[in-house]
Amino acid sequence: DNCLLSGGRDHRACVKLCDFGLSRLCRPREVFTARVGTPTHWAPEVLDRRYTKHCDLWACGVVLYHLLSGELPFSDDNDCWEARQGKLLFDREPWPDHSRLAEQLVRQLIERDLDVRPSAAAALRDGWFQVLAWRREDAPLKKEQLRSLQNFRSLTKLTRAALTSLTSMLGEGSLHASRCLFASLDKNGDGLLSEAELSSRLAKSRQSQLSAGSVESIFQDRDAEGSSSRQPFTYTEFLAATAARRHCFDDALCLAAFQAFDLNGDELISVEELACTKALGHLPSSELRQLVQDADLNGDGSLDFGEFV
Repeated sequence: DNCLLSGGRDHRACVKLCDFGLSRLCRPREVFTARVGTPTHWAPEVLDRRYTKHCDLWACGVVLYHLLSGELPFSDDNDCWEARQGKLLFDREPWPDHSRLAEQLVRQLIERDLDVRPSAAAALRDGWFQVLAWRREDAPLKKEQLRSLQNFRSLTKLTRAALTSLTSMLGEGSLHASRCLFASLDKNGDGLLSEAELSSRLAKSRQSQLSAGSVESIFQDRDAEGSSSRQPFTYTEFLAATAARRHCFDDALCLAAFQAFDLNGDELISVEELACTKALGHLPSSELRQLVQDADLNGDGSLDFGEFV
């Protein structure tokens, strides 16, 4: 139910995943004990109440099995006893019609041995993905798009978060060109546009004369306290930078974006609400207060709709 298809039924369709209410940032080897999520997708270590983020690869294997066969590999009966055994059936329809590579990848993901189960990066390099990869031509990269990326990083983090929220409400038709451009730039498929990836693309294009300093400036990210560092562009940042600024958002969309930050519905955005939203990441309270202060025209310590837009 959390896999959505937008943009039609042809090769240009975009598969989207939704409902990340249980997601959280974690350290590489952080251990969790609570059983959360859908029981049919729990890895054996989740059942044992001692697991790391590696359990997500098992869940991805369950999703892939479901997508390819139309049914789940394990039921949620008896506390997912089958999942503890990790037994999979590939001798019935439709598996004989699928490639050996597809079956092998599912087996690798739904693997009880954590030392054998691949990481997300390793899974993306699997031969099955390489065979199915959409081999598109490099999408055109225009100078105004480079300027948009550079200008985006000059905005406050609150403005960037607002534009990102607005962009998420645009239809596929408005985002298709930017989405294809990002896919052609993100060579390793990690969902980030790095300085090296952009430099590599520029070296093959007419913008090859762009200086190294100019490329670096595109990735400069400055916080409210004035310090800066070079950071890659996430997929959502890239769409907001290259697609959002071309559109004139109506009041309804702007209000919807405002309400995404106004968590208690009092028609004001407070520092506390900004601290709770995931759109800004984990910012120190001093930086959050500075963001509000910079946009707070009436000095009441919060942002109303007029100040937000």
